[in-house]
Amino acid sequence: YVVKEAAKVELDKIVMTMRKYPEIYLEIKSYADSRGRTKYNDLLAARRSYAVVNYLAGQGINKYRIITENYGERELLNDCIDGVNCPDDLHQQNRRSEFIIINYSLENEPLGKLTK
Repeated sequence: YVVKEAAKVELDKIVMTMRKYPEIYLEIKSYADSRGRTKYNDLLAARRSYAVVNYLAGQGINKYRIITENYGERELLNDCIDGVNCPDDLHQQNRRSEFIIINYSLENEPLGKLTK
């Protein structure tokens, strides 16, 4: 899986923010559309996360500041579930990664999943 050029523009904003604020961590949640088998879509979501992590790491962001969760075809944004005929633009809405900035305080342990 390769990060698209249009996505790099948005990822570069995240890179700039993470460079400016080295105390923050990033959670990446990746998803797929409902076409294909569930296990395959889980793999696609994992590949999407992996590509994003590698892109950010290539820009100098330490991988230890990034955690990932892969949801495959779970948590669709629309009604394009298995067996429903939807146009590609609606399926595209479900193929995504979401980014959550997680603050880290030097006075406290890392939040939530960061302690894994």
